[in-house]
Amino acid sequence: MLRESFAGQDNIRVFTRGDGTNREDFGINELLYDVCVCRVDRVRSAALGKDLLYVAEPLWQVESEFARDSSESLKDFNKLVLGAAPTKVLVGPQVRDRDAFIEVLLPAARGCSGAVCCALLRRRQR
Repeated sequence: MLRESFAGQDNIRVFTRGDGTNREDFGINELLYDVCVCRVDRVRSAALGKDLLYVAEPLWQVESEFARDSSESLKDFNKLVLGAAPTKVLVGPQVRDRDAFIEVLLPAARGCSGAVCCALLRRRQR
């Protein structure tokens, strides 16, 4: 869904483990987060004058943790606290006591800049 939102914008990249479209330019699929959306720009390399891409601005940072253990979700949420993107999302599992689960994340969420979202989803059956 994020990839489609930014379709046609060559200066926006969506990094995810399962998508290799950034591998040629960056040498990686995933960049720090489960999903990371960034605005990129170009700079010339020092020795050969080769075009290099760099992350100019983070836009979205998404972490997912489907363990029903709030401590595991908090570990992934800590990564979002460190990020500079204006939009941060944690995707987690539906749990019996949603309020108690979110209460564990709230202190860390207060340390985040930008918008912080938590989506608790039912896991697809395989």
